[in-house]
Amino acid sequence: MELALKTLNKLEFKKIRDIKTVLIDSTPLIIDLKFNGKYISKQTCLDKDYKRGFSTSKGHYAGFKMTLAVEYETLRPLAILIHPGSPHDTKIFDEIMHELKRRRLIRKGQLILADKGFYSTCNYLNGINKYKIVPLIFPKKKPTLEVLKDKITNPLDYFDYRNKSGAIYKKLRERLFELLPKWEDFRRTRWKIEKVFQFLKEKLGLGHIHAYTKRSVYKKAYLNVLLLGIIISYGQNEIQEIYALENFT
Repeated sequence: MELALKTLNKLEFKKIRDIKTVLIDSTPLIIDLKFNGKYISKQTCLDKDYKRGFSTSKGHYAGFKMTLAVEYETLRPLAILIHPGSPHDTKIFDEIMHELKRRRLIRKGQLILADKGFYSTCNYLNGINKYKIVPLIFPKKKPTLEVLKDKITNPLDYFDYRNKSGAIYKKLRERLFELLPKWEDFRRTRWKIEKVFQFLKEKLGLGHIHAYTKRSVYKKAYLNVLLLGIIISYGQNEIQEIYALENFT
């Protein structure tokens, strides 16, 4: 299943190696189960591949959670993660960044856009110090930007005078705090990935999945994301054009 995105990224490597902005978000994958009005507990799912989850838009559900990273300009899928249930987005950020790095899709100074669900001081720190990117995660009211500035510090190798590349940390930190006060201006930019999820669910059948094992759900999700990538690779790179396509599955 992982071979799907690997193949797509290899075919388009020349086009995606200079990515400037990446959008990251998560969405629930709800499996088509009927409980006849009965409450489903966590204990009920202990021996199942799927788990009980919660989404602000869907409420309680049984299934998985898909995290997707796409290129902003073309909406081309770059990486995908699937977890049982609904682990919090803050715990997934480092994992999806590691996946992008493993696929050699991260570049120094790259802008990563994510919503408030991924908000964590640790994620800001990891983004700058570990991956050398600008993690523009939409902030919450607390802590304030002044408090964040005190918490987001440079790594120890920044103070090593022999490390000439240490200046990158300062530039990334300055860039982050230059953009954070203007985060509302990026709402429409990040909104594009919501339309990608809507297209995957309404047009490609990921809204309610008639599959119950980890392997079958992963297979369906990966192949549908691959199909989206192929459509985009053949020139359908505007969200209006993609969303207009119907009945091709």
